[in-house]
Amino acid sequence: LRHMYANVGNPTHSQVVKWGEKTPFFGGAKTYVPVDSSTAYMKNLSTPLGVSGRVMFAGEHTCMRMYGTTHGAFVSGIREAHRLLSDVRSTFPFFDPKLRDLCEDPLQ
Repeated sequence: LRHMYANVGNPTHSQVVKWGEKTPFFGGAKTYVPVDSSTAYMKNLSTPLGVSGRVMFAGEHTCMRMYGTTHGAFVSGIREAHRLLSDVRSTFPFFDPKLRDLCEDPLQ
């Protein structure tokens, strides 16, 4: 962070989480969408927050087409990187632009 922001202080504390060691019944997690639910929850989670819209969330839980998958996590990361870079670049050189839209609701 110091490379991006000059006034970042030292950490006050840190925490290392070892889920497998401390929680023996935790075997991983993924999004579960009940039959009677709506994709609106995922849409809300993937909507940028803050005055400038610079608080963004990626992860399989924000990808309506591929929730619960590694692919969904990857593609949502591309989506958020594109949002961040769209202000400073006119093109996104690393991935095919179609990838950023793979998380959108297929019914819309």
